[in-house]
Amino acid sequence: MTGCELNTRQRSAIIAGVLVVLALALCPPWKQHGRYGFTFPLENRPLFAPPERPGSSGYFAPSVDFGRLSLYWLVVVGVTGIAIYALRKRASIPAQDDSAGRPRSIRVPGL
Repeated sequence: MTGCELNTRQRSAIIAGVLVVLALALCPPWKQHGRYGFTFPLENRPLFAPPERPGSSGYFAPSVDFGRLSLYWLVVVGVTGIAIYALRKRASIPAQDDSAGRPRSIRVPGL
C-alpha cells in the first residue's frame, strides 16, 4: 500500500499532536458568567483546580469554555496535519544513465 505509510517523523508529529490535545483537555480554558449575561474569559487552569469564584454576588461558578477549547483543538489538529504533510518522504528522481551505463552529464546552457 503506497501513500498511506507513515515515516518516523510523521508518527512523532501525530504523537506530539495527541499529547498537546490531552494537555489542553487536562488544563482547559475557563469562563466566568456574570450579571446580565456577560461572560468573562479566564485563564487555562487544571480540571482539578478550577479558578476561584469571585467574592461578590451576581457571579456564577466558573465553567469550562468549550468554544475556546474546540478552537484550540482545531488549531492543533490543523498544525499536526500540516506537519504530517510537510514531513512526508519525497519521491526521488532516479539517475539517468547513458547507453554505456555511465551517468549522463548535465549540460547547462551558456557555460
